Amino acid sequence: MMHIDKNDPALFLGKVMIIDDDRVDQAMCQRTLIRARLAEEVISFMDAEKALAYLRTPPGGAIDVILLDVNLPRMNGLEFLETATNDANLIFAPAVLVMISTPLPLVQKNKFSGMSCVQAFLDKPLKVEELMRLRPVLQAAHCD
Repeated sequence: MMHIDKNDPALFLGKVMIIDDDRVDQAMCQRTLIRARLAEEVISFMDAEKALAYLRTPPGGAIDVILLDVNLPRMNGLEFLETATNDANLIFAPAVLVMISTPLPLVQKNKFSGMSCVQAFLDKPLKVEELMRLRPVLQAAHCD
């Protein structure tokens, strides 16, 4: 497995938040990030409401990448995004937001594509190679 030098910002994802209600998918994603040394810290939530509460509580907002499942109970991925982007108490802008899901139908993907905070779509299960595709996206977001 490829290992990343966390001192090279072009190769490192930093602090990553995973929001996924599937424990197996969440664990696999976390294991992939840690084994490849792509993340400094991984914070996981089973539902969007708890993730929002964390983001509202300092220093909670200091997230580099959010891996957000599209299909969540109670508050789905789209509702999370609408709440997060409209909440003045959230420092949401610097995070690179990536939607994760089983392959999405085009109609559903278009709903998320229209949101400026969504930077990429990745399919489950996540692979190191797919996470590596985030490097230029992350670099661009933090240089703006």
